[in-house]
This record gives sequence, C-alpha cells and structure tokens, in this order.
Amino acid sequence: MLKLKGPVIFLLLFKVLFIFLALSFAIRSVEDTGWDWAVYLAIGIAAYEMMDLLKTIGIVRQLKSK
Repeated sequence: MLKLKGPVIFLLLFKVLFIFLALSFAIRSVEDTGWDWAVYLAIGIAAYEMMDLLKTIGIVRQLKSK
C-alpha cells in the first residue's frame, strides 16, 4: 500500500496555492503598472507550475495503480 498520501496532498495543495499567487500577482501588476517584465515572469512561472502539477498528478496515478 502506498503511504505517501499526506505529503502528496500537501505538495499538490502547495502547487495550487503557488499558481494562484503567481496569477493574482500578475493581475494586480497589470492593473497597477501595466504590462512589464514581472507580469510575463509571473505568467511563465504559473504556466510552468501548472504543467508540473499535471505531471505530478500523472506520477501519483501511476504509483497508485502499481
């Protein structure tokens, strides 16, 4: 039986929180100062974290099926 339930749930929730914070920072930055390099960086980080979240979910599914 896989005993990684607690750490995996924490990791997934942390990734979702990080994505939310990056996107909310990007939105606030656009509203305050317009489009600048920080907005592109925040959107890039959020996109990377979304792809990493999907990859992590796929790995967890593989581990559960074994």
